[in-house]
Amino acid sequence: MHKLRGSSSRKSESAGNKWYSKRGKGGNDNEATQRDEETPEVTQFMFAVVTTTEGKADVLQVRRVPKPKPKADEMLVKVSHAGVNRPDIHQRETKLPPWEGSSDGGSNGRSDYLGLECSGAISEYGVGMSGKDKKAWKIGDKVCAITNGGSYAQYVAVPVAQLLPIPPKDTSLKEAATFPQAACTVWSELFMEERLSDALQEYEKKGARLSSGETLLIHGGSSGIGTFAIQMAKHQGVTVFVTAGSDEKLEACRKLGASVCINYRKEAFEKRVLMETEGKGVNVILDCIGEDYFQQNCSCLSSGGRLVTIGPNCNTFGQDSHKESLGRHIVNACALRNRTPEMKALIVKKVLKHVWPAIRDGHVKASNFKTFTFKQAAEAHALMETGNFTGKILLIPGTLP
Repeated sequence: MHKLRGSSSRKSESAGNKWYSKRGKGGNDNEATQRDEETPEVTQFMFAVVTTTEGKADVLQVRRVPKPKPKADEMLVKVSHAGVNRPDIHQRETKLPPWEGSSDGGSNGRSDYLGLECSGAISEYGVGMSGKDKKAWKIGDKVCAITNGGSYAQYVAVPVAQLLPIPPKDTSLKEAATFPQAACTVWSELFMEERLSDALQEYEKKGARLSSGETLLIHGGSSGIGTFAIQMAKHQGVTVFVTAGSDEKLEACRKLGASVCINYRKEAFEKRVLMETEGKGVNVILDCIGEDYFQQNCSCLSSGGRLVTIGPNCNTFGQDSHKESLGRHIVNACALRNRTPEMKALIVKKVLKHVWPAIRDGHVKASNFKTFTFKQAAEAHALMETGNFTGKILLIPGTLP
Protein backbone atom coordinates (compact mmCIF):
# COMPACT_ATOMS: atom_id res chain seq x y z
CA MET A 1 0.00 0.00 0.00
CA HIS A 2 1.35 3.42 -0.90
CA LYS A 3 1.72 6.26 1.56
CA LEU A 4 -0.09 9.51 0.84
CA ARG A 5 1.65 12.48 -0.64
CA GLY A 6 2.24 15.34 1.72
CA SER A 7 -1.01 17.00 2.76
CA SER A 8 0.54 20.47 2.52
CA SER A 9 0.20 20.30 -1.26
CA ARG A 10 -3.51 19.45 -1.16
CA LYS A 11 -6.68 21.18 -0.17
CA SER A 12 -8.93 19.48 2.35
CA GLU A 13 -11.35 18.53 -0.40
CA SER A 14 -8.78 16.52 -2.35
CA ALA A 15 -8.30 12.78 -2.16
CA GLY A 16 -5.30 13.34 0.12
CA ASN A 17 -7.01 14.76 3.22
CA LYS A 18 -4.46 15.15 6.00
CA TRP A 19 -6.25 12.78 8.35
CA TYR A 20 -5.58 9.76 6.13
CA SER A 21 -2.40 8.06 7.26
CA LYS A 22 -2.35 5.85 4.17
CA ARG A 23 -4.31 5.95 0.97
CA GLY A 24 -7.34 3.72 1.38
CA LYS A 25 -5.81 1.73 4.24
CA GLY A 26 -8.46 -0.73 5.34
CA GLY A 27 -7.14 -1.50 8.83
CA ASN A 28 -7.39 -5.22 9.52
CA ASP A 29 -9.20 -5.83 6.27
CA ASN A 30 -8.68 -9.46 5.26
CA GLU A 31 -11.11 -9.37 2.36
CA ALA A 32 -10.55 -10.83 -1.08
CA THR A 33 -9.53 -7.68 -2.98
CA GLN A 34 -5.77 -7.72 -3.45
CA ARG A 35 -3.31 -5.36 -5.09
CA ASP A 36 -3.02 -5.91 -8.82
CA GLU A 37 0.14 -5.44 -10.82
CA GLU A 38 0.99 -2.09 -12.42
CA THR A 39 0.23 -3.51 -15.85
CA PRO A 40 -3.36 -4.34 -16.89
CA GLU A 41 -4.48 -7.93 -16.52
CA VAL A 42 -4.27 -10.02 -19.67
CA THR A 43 -7.86 -11.24 -19.62
CA GLN A 44 -10.39 -9.10 -21.45
CA PHE A 45 -13.39 -10.76 -19.81
CA MET A 46 -15.02 -10.82 -16.39
CA PHE A 47 -18.18 -12.06 -14.69
CA ALA A 48 -21.10 -9.74 -14.03
CA VAL A 49 -24.70 -9.89 -12.91
CA VAL A 50 -26.82 -9.21 -15.99
CA THR A 51 -30.52 -8.79 -16.66
CA THR A 52 -31.51 -11.25 -19.37
CA THR A 53 -34.81 -9.38 -19.81
CA GLU A 54 -36.89 -6.98 -17.77
CA GLY A 55 -38.89 -8.64 -15.03
CA LYS A 56 -38.77 -10.07 -11.54
CA ALA A 57 -35.64 -10.79 -9.54
CA ASP A 58 -35.13 -14.19 -11.14
CA VAL A 59 -34.08 -12.58 -14.45
CA LEU A 60 -30.72 -11.77 -12.83
CA GLN A 61 -27.94 -14.13 -13.92
CA VAL A 62 -24.16 -14.24 -13.72
CA ARG A 63 -22.60 -14.17 -17.19
CA ARG A 64 -19.13 -13.87 -18.71
CA VAL A 65 -18.94 -10.45 -20.36
CA PRO A 66 -16.27 -8.11 -21.76
CA LYS A 67 -14.28 -6.28 -19.12
CA PRO A 68 -14.78 -2.49 -19.36
CA LYS A 69 -12.05 -0.37 -20.89
CA PRO A 70 -11.51 2.75 -18.78
CA LYS A 71 -11.26 6.07 -20.58
CA ALA A 72 -8.67 8.76 -19.92
CA ASP A 73 -10.65 10.17 -16.99
CA GLU A 74 -11.56 6.75 -15.54
CA MET A 75 -9.90 4.03 -13.50
CA LEU A 76 -10.76 0.35 -13.47
CA VAL A 77 -11.74 -0.81 -9.99
CA LYS A 78 -11.63 -4.46 -8.97
CA VAL A 79 -14.87 -4.83 -7.03
CA SER A 80 -14.86 -6.16 -3.48
CA HIS A 81 -18.42 -5.20 -2.49
CA ALA A 82 -21.30 -3.60 -4.39
CA GLY A 83 -24.25 -1.84 -2.78
CA VAL A 84 -27.80 -2.84 -3.68
CA ASN A 85 -30.12 0.14 -4.17
CA ARG A 86 -33.77 0.56 -5.13
CA PRO A 87 -32.92 2.15 -8.51
CA ASP A 88 -31.23 -1.18 -9.36
CA ILE A 89 -34.60 -2.88 -8.98
CA HIS A 90 -36.25 -0.30 -11.18
CA GLN A 91 -33.55 -0.72 -13.84
CA ARG A 92 -34.03 -4.49 -13.68
CA GLU A 93 -37.78 -4.09 -14.15
CA THR A 94 -37.63 -1.60 -17.00
CA LYS A 95 -34.26 -2.18 -18.69
CA LEU A 96 -33.55 1.55 -18.70
CA PRO A 97 -31.12 2.54 -21.47
CA PRO A 98 -27.57 3.50 -20.53
CA TRP A 99 -26.51 7.15 -20.48
CA GLU A 100 -23.99 8.95 -22.64
CA GLY A 101 -20.38 7.97 -22.14
CA SER A 102 -20.82 4.38 -21.02
CA SER A 103 -17.40 2.75 -20.73
CA ASP A 104 -18.71 -0.69 -21.64
CA GLY A 105 -19.81 0.45 -25.08
CA GLY A 106 -23.33 1.64 -24.29
CA SER A 107 -24.56 4.35 -26.63
CA ASN A 108 -25.56 6.74 -24.01
CA GLY A 109 -24.03 7.29 -20.42
CA ARG A 110 -24.59 4.41 -18.15
CA SER A 111 -23.34 0.86 -17.97
CA ASP A 112 -25.74 -1.80 -19.17
CA TYR A 113 -25.04 -3.65 -15.92
CA LEU A 114 -26.60 -2.86 -12.56
CA GLY A 115 -24.91 -1.26 -9.57
CA LEU A 116 -24.46 2.35 -8.48
CA GLU A 117 -21.70 2.03 -5.87
CA CYS A 118 -18.86 -0.20 -4.80
CA SER A 119 -15.70 -0.65 -2.81
CA GLY A 120 -12.56 -2.28 -4.12
CA ALA A 121 -9.04 -1.60 -5.38
CA ILE A 122 -7.76 0.33 -8.38
CA SER A 123 -6.44 -2.17 -10.91
CA GLU A 124 -5.86 -0.16 -14.09
CA TYR A 125 -5.54 3.40 -15.37
CA GLY A 126 -7.51 4.61 -18.36
CA VAL A 127 -5.50 5.01 -21.54
CA GLY A 128 -4.22 8.57 -21.71
CA MET A 129 -4.81 9.33 -18.02
CA SER A 130 -3.12 12.48 -16.79
CA GLY A 131 0.00 12.40 -14.67
CA LYS A 132 -1.86 14.37 -12.01
CA ASP A 133 -4.50 11.66 -11.61
CA LYS A 134 -1.87 8.92 -11.58
CA LYS A 135 -0.03 10.78 -8.84
CA ALA A 136 -3.19 11.15 -6.77
CA TRP A 137 -4.34 7.54 -7.15
CA LYS A 138 -2.04 4.50 -7.26
CA ILE A 139 -2.66 1.02 -8.60
CA GLY A 140 -3.77 -1.04 -5.60
CA ASP A 141 -5.27 1.86 -3.66
CA LYS A 142 -8.42 0.80 -1.82
CA VAL A 143 -11.37 2.99 -2.72
CA CYS A 144 -15.12 3.29 -2.71
CA ALA A 145 -17.13 5.12 -5.34
CA ILE A 146 -20.42 6.11 -6.86
CA THR A 147 -20.54 4.56 -10.31
CA ASN A 148 -22.43 5.19 -13.53
CA GLY A 149 -23.80 1.69 -13.23
CA GLY A 150 -21.86 -1.54 -13.56
CA SER A 151 -20.73 -2.32 -10.02
CA TYR A 152 -22.46 -5.75 -10.01
CA ALA A 153 -19.33 -7.05 -11.71
CA GLN A 154 -15.76 -8.10 -11.03
CA TYR A 155 -14.53 -4.81 -12.51
CA VAL A 156 -16.10 -1.42 -13.08
CA ALA A 157 -14.78 1.70 -14.81
CA VAL A 158 -15.20 4.70 -12.49
CA PRO A 159 -14.63 8.38 -13.31
CA VAL A 160 -11.71 9.66 -11.22
CA ALA A 161 -13.90 12.46 -9.87
CA GLN A 162 -16.29 9.87 -8.37
CA LEU A 163 -13.66 7.98 -6.38
CA LEU A 164 -13.42 8.30 -2.61
CA PRO A 165 -10.61 7.02 -0.38
CA ILE A 166 -11.54 4.43 2.21
CA PRO A 167 -12.41 6.23 5.46
CA PRO A 168 -9.92 5.62 8.28
CA LYS A 169 -10.44 4.05 11.70
CA ASP A 170 -9.98 0.47 10.49
CA THR A 171 -12.81 0.72 7.97
CA SER A 172 -13.15 -2.50 5.98
CA LEU A 173 -14.08 -2.69 2.32
CA LYS A 174 -17.39 -4.18 3.41
CA GLU A 175 -18.13 -1.17 5.61
CA ALA A 176 -16.88 1.30 3.01
CA ALA A 177 -19.30 -0.07 0.40
CA THR A 178 -22.26 1.06 2.53
CA PHE A 179 -21.29 4.74 2.31
CA PRO A 180 -21.03 6.22 -1.24
CA GLN A 181 -24.66 6.38 -2.41
CA ALA A 182 -26.06 7.19 1.02
CA ALA A 183 -23.44 9.84 1.76
CA CYS A 184 -23.77 11.54 -1.63
CA THR A 185 -27.56 11.43 -1.61
CA VAL A 186 -28.00 12.65 1.95
CA TRP A 187 -25.44 15.43 1.75
CA SER A 188 -26.51 16.74 -1.66
CA GLU A 189 -30.24 16.66 -0.96
CA LEU A 190 -30.33 17.72 2.69
CA PHE A 191 -27.29 19.87 3.42
CA MET A 192 -25.49 21.09 0.31
CA GLU A 193 -25.82 24.81 -0.35
CA GLU A 194 -24.50 24.88 -3.92
CA ARG A 195 -27.02 24.83 -6.75
CA LEU A 196 -26.91 21.59 -8.68
CA SER A 197 -28.90 22.71 -11.71
CA ASP A 198 -29.26 26.03 -13.49
CA ALA A 199 -32.89 25.08 -14.09
CA LEU A 200 -33.58 25.43 -10.36
CA GLN A 201 -32.41 29.01 -9.86
CA GLU A 202 -35.95 30.28 -9.44
CA TYR A 203 -36.47 28.13 -6.36
CA GLU A 204 -33.14 26.71 -5.17
CA LYS A 205 -31.45 29.41 -3.14
CA LYS A 206 -28.09 29.19 -1.41
CA GLY A 207 -28.53 28.42 2.25
CA ALA A 208 -32.00 26.89 1.79
CA ARG A 209 -30.83 23.51 3.06
CA LEU A 210 -31.26 21.72 6.39
CA SER A 211 -29.33 23.39 9.20
CA SER A 212 -28.64 22.97 12.90
CA GLY A 213 -31.68 23.50 15.12
CA GLU A 214 -34.18 22.42 12.45
CA THR A 215 -36.33 19.28 12.32
CA LEU A 216 -36.24 16.43 9.78
CA LEU A 217 -38.77 13.67 9.09
CA ILE A 218 -37.36 10.61 7.31
CA HIS A 219 -39.74 8.11 5.72
CA GLY A 220 -38.16 4.66 5.70
CA GLY A 221 -35.75 5.46 8.51
CA SER A 222 -34.45 1.89 8.61
CA SER A 223 -33.30 1.84 4.96
CA GLY A 224 -29.70 2.34 3.87
CA ILE A 225 -30.37 6.00 3.08
CA GLY A 226 -32.46 6.40 6.23
CA THR A 227 -29.94 4.96 8.67
CA PHE A 228 -27.21 7.17 7.21
CA ALA A 229 -29.44 10.26 7.23
CA ILE A 230 -30.37 9.77 10.88
CA GLN A 231 -26.73 9.74 11.96
CA MET A 232 -25.61 12.59 9.73
CA ALA A 233 -28.53 14.81 10.70
CA LYS A 234 -28.01 14.21 14.40
CA HIS A 235 -24.33 15.06 13.97
CA GLN A 236 -25.37 18.32 12.29
CA GLY A 237 -27.57 19.32 15.23
CA VAL A 238 -30.91 18.39 13.63
CA THR A 239 -33.83 16.79 15.52
CA VAL A 240 -34.83 13.63 13.65
CA PHE A 241 -38.30 12.11 13.24
CA VAL A 242 -38.63 8.76 11.45
CA THR A 243 -41.36 6.46 10.20
CA ALA A 244 -41.05 2.70 9.79
CA GLY A 245 -43.37 -0.28 9.63
CA SER A 246 -42.32 -2.21 12.74
CA ASP A 247 -41.32 -1.50 16.31
CA GLU A 248 -38.10 -3.45 15.74
CA LYS A 249 -37.07 -1.10 12.93
CA LEU A 250 -38.01 1.93 15.03
CA GLU A 251 -35.84 0.71 17.89
CA ALA A 252 -32.89 0.45 15.49
CA CYS A 253 -33.58 4.03 14.37
CA ARG A 254 -33.77 5.21 17.96
CA LYS A 255 -30.38 3.69 18.71
CA LEU A 256 -28.92 5.59 15.75
CA GLY A 257 -30.20 8.90 17.10
CA ALA A 258 -33.82 9.42 16.01
CA SER A 259 -35.77 11.41 18.62
CA VAL A 260 -39.35 10.66 17.49
CA CYS A 261 -40.11 7.21 16.03
CA ILE A 262 -43.50 6.60 14.40
CA ASN A 263 -44.97 3.25 13.38
CA TYR A 264 -47.03 4.24 10.34
CA ARG A 265 -48.99 1.00 10.60
CA LYS A 266 -50.32 2.03 14.01
CA GLU A 267 -50.85 5.80 13.75
CA ALA A 268 -51.10 8.62 11.24
CA PHE A 269 -47.59 10.04 11.02
CA GLU A 270 -48.77 13.54 10.07
CA LYS A 271 -50.89 13.83 13.23
CA ARG A 272 -48.04 12.62 15.42
CA VAL A 273 -45.63 15.09 13.81
CA LEU A 274 -48.00 18.00 14.39
CA MET A 275 -48.52 16.90 17.99
CA GLU A 276 -44.78 16.61 18.69
CA THR A 277 -44.06 19.99 17.09
CA GLU A 278 -47.04 21.75 18.73
CA GLY A 279 -48.68 22.28 15.37
CA LYS A 280 -45.65 23.83 13.67
CA GLY A 281 -44.63 20.85 11.52
CA VAL A 282 -41.12 19.81 10.52
CA ASN A 283 -38.72 21.88 8.45
CA VAL A 284 -37.69 19.13 6.03
CA ILE A 285 -39.11 15.76 4.94
CA LEU A 286 -36.96 13.16 3.19
CA ASP A 287 -39.31 10.82 1.32
CA CYS A 288 -38.24 7.83 -0.76
CA ILE A 289 -41.84 6.76 -1.40
CA GLY A 290 -43.38 9.63 -3.32
CA GLU A 291 -46.99 10.18 -4.30
CA ASP A 292 -48.61 7.87 -1.71
CA TYR A 293 -47.76 10.29 1.11
CA PHE A 294 -47.74 13.56 -0.80
CA GLN A 295 -50.75 15.23 0.82
CA GLN A 296 -49.89 13.96 4.30
CA ASN A 297 -46.35 15.25 3.87
CA CYS A 298 -47.54 18.71 2.91
CA SER A 299 -49.90 18.81 5.89
CA CYS A 300 -47.09 18.38 8.43
CA LEU A 301 -44.46 20.68 6.88
CA SER A 302 -43.69 23.95 8.62
CA SER A 303 -44.09 27.33 6.94
CA GLY A 304 -41.28 27.41 4.38
CA GLY A 305 -40.71 23.70 4.84
CA ARG A 306 -39.01 21.58 2.18
CA LEU A 307 -40.16 18.22 0.86
CA VAL A 308 -37.33 16.21 -0.70
CA THR A 309 -38.37 13.15 -2.68
CA ILE A 310 -35.76 10.76 -4.02
CA GLY A 311 -35.51 7.43 -5.76
CA PRO A 312 -37.18 5.63 -8.67
CA ASN A 313 -40.71 6.66 -7.73
CA CYS A 314 -39.83 10.28 -8.34
CA ASN A 315 -38.11 11.29 -11.51
CA THR A 316 -36.40 8.15 -12.73
CA PHE A 317 -37.30 8.80 -16.33
CA GLY A 318 -35.85 11.98 -17.43
CA GLN A 319 -35.39 15.32 -15.85
CA ASP A 320 -32.35 15.47 -13.67
CA SER A 321 -34.27 17.41 -11.02
CA HIS A 322 -37.28 19.60 -10.64
CA LYS A 323 -38.66 21.84 -7.95
CA GLU A 324 -41.89 23.73 -7.64
CA SER A 325 -43.52 25.95 -5.05
CA LEU A 326 -46.75 24.68 -3.52
CA GLY A 327 -48.00 27.57 -1.45
CA ARG A 328 -45.61 27.83 1.44
CA HIS A 329 -43.77 24.58 0.68
CA ILE A 330 -40.95 23.67 -1.66
CA VAL A 331 -41.02 20.33 -3.42
CA ASN A 332 -37.72 18.93 -4.66
CA ALA A 333 -37.61 15.69 -6.67
CA CYS A 334 -34.15 14.35 -7.39
CA ALA A 335 -32.27 11.18 -8.28
CA LEU A 336 -28.51 10.97 -7.78
CA ARG A 337 -28.12 8.55 -10.69
CA ASN A 338 -29.52 11.21 -13.03
CA ARG A 339 -27.02 13.89 -12.06
CA THR A 340 -24.50 15.01 -14.65
CA PRO A 341 -20.83 14.04 -14.25
CA GLU A 342 -20.05 17.61 -13.20
CA MET A 343 -22.72 17.50 -10.50
CA LYS A 344 -21.53 14.13 -9.23
CA ALA A 345 -17.95 15.40 -9.08
CA LEU A 346 -19.03 18.39 -7.01
CA ILE A 347 -21.08 16.23 -4.66
CA VAL A 348 -18.19 13.79 -4.11
CA LYS A 349 -15.85 16.70 -3.37
CA LYS A 350 -18.24 18.08 -0.75
CA VAL A 351 -18.83 14.65 0.77
CA LEU A 352 -15.09 14.17 1.17
CA LYS A 353 -14.84 17.53 2.91
CA HIS A 354 -17.92 17.39 5.14
CA VAL A 355 -19.04 13.78 5.56
CA TRP A 356 -15.82 11.78 5.63
CA PRO A 357 -14.64 13.56 8.83
CA ALA A 358 -17.90 12.54 10.53
CA ILE A 359 -17.20 8.92 9.59
CA ARG A 360 -13.58 9.30 10.68
CA ASP A 361 -14.65 10.54 14.10
CA GLY A 362 -17.25 7.83 14.62
CA HIS A 363 -20.36 10.01 14.34
CA VAL A 364 -21.61 8.01 11.34
CA LYS A 365 -21.15 4.24 11.24
CA ALA A 366 -21.74 1.57 8.62
CA SER A 367 -25.03 -0.29 8.77
CA ASN A 368 -24.90 -3.55 6.80
CA PHE A 369 -27.86 -5.92 7.07
CA LYS A 370 -26.81 -8.83 4.87
CA THR A 371 -24.28 -9.73 2.18
CA PHE A 372 -25.01 -11.96 -0.83
CA THR A 373 -22.80 -13.33 -3.60
CA PHE A 374 -23.31 -12.38 -7.25
CA LYS A 375 -24.99 -15.76 -7.77
CA GLN A 376 -27.46 -14.77 -5.04
CA ALA A 377 -28.29 -11.38 -6.58
CA ALA A 378 -31.91 -12.42 -7.13
CA GLU A 379 -32.22 -13.18 -3.41
CA ALA A 380 -30.74 -9.78 -2.57
CA HIS A 381 -33.27 -8.00 -4.81
CA ALA A 382 -36.12 -10.08 -3.42
CA LEU A 383 -35.14 -9.11 0.12
CA MET A 384 -35.00 -5.43 -0.77
CA GLU A 385 -38.46 -5.64 -2.32
CA THR A 386 -39.90 -7.05 0.93
CA GLY A 387 -38.54 -4.15 2.96
CA ASN A 388 -37.73 -6.56 5.79
CA PHE A 389 -34.25 -5.28 6.55
CA THR A 390 -32.46 -2.50 8.39
CA GLY A 391 -29.42 -0.85 6.81
CA LYS A 392 -27.59 -1.82 3.65
CA ILE A 393 -27.70 -4.91 1.45
CA LEU A 394 -24.41 -5.77 -0.29
CA LEU A 395 -23.13 -8.11 -3.00
CA ILE A 396 -19.71 -9.75 -3.29
CA PRO A 397 -18.31 -11.65 -6.30
CA GLY A 398 -18.04 -14.91 -4.32
CA THR A 399 -17.19 -18.14 -6.14
CA LEU A 400 -17.64 -17.64 -9.86
CA PRO A 401 -17.70 -20.12 -12.77
